[in-house]
Amino acid sequence: MQVVLTIAGFDPSGGAGTLADIKTIMAFGCFGVAAITSLTSQNTLAVYGATHQTAAGLRAQLDPVLEDFEIAAVKLGMLPNREIIECVAEVLERHAFPHVVLDPVIRSTSGYDLIDDAALAALQERLLPLADIITPNLPEAERLTGLKVTDLASMRQAGVLIRAQAANSTAPSANHRKHAVLVKGGHLPEEAVDVLDDGQTVRHLHAPKLATRNTHGT
Repeated sequence: MQVVLTIAGFDPSGGAGTLADIKTIMAFGCFGVAAITSLTSQNTLAVYGATHQTAAGLRAQLDPVLEDFEIAAVKLGMLPNREIIECVAEVLERHAFPHVVLDPVIRSTSGYDLIDDAALAALQERLLPLADIITPNLPEAERLTGLKVTDLASMRQAGVLIRAQAANSTAPSANHRKHAVLVKGGHLPEEAVDVLDDGQTVRHLHAPKLATRNTHGT
């Protein structure tokens, strides 16, 4: 069984963060392990606060796991500050993980800011180049690019710009990464369409939107 590591925040209501990641990892027949970057206070309605880990605390979680398991893939979620981002970047540079997925968690669905401006700059500089696929939603794509991302054309444009940011690195550890971008279209008003740009082709992934209020963690 392949082992997948998630490095993300802890949502006690289970709709997002490490708990949601572990459920998804298990659903695909893999074994999930985790390191927590931030303890959040939230339920299905809103995020009320967060207590962030230190880099030393995060390393203390990661080192024993990485000594014990062969990691097939890493999924990155909430990385709330520059200290945590630098720690994660160092781990990615030290270990040649086969696959790295970066979800640039910037703001909760209820509007709570989960990352500050300094951390966002560090994420763009240090982590985008180390990812095989980057998966922003529309507000996250806007924050990463400065564009107004509201339709398929602007989603494609955002994908190109984010791929360019990811490729703008001289670090040897970034050279073999794919830097694909999946701009998630759940915020579109009609059909949900994701736009996947892998540097060779651009694909639109269509799905109907569900009539539900249970959008926590989306």
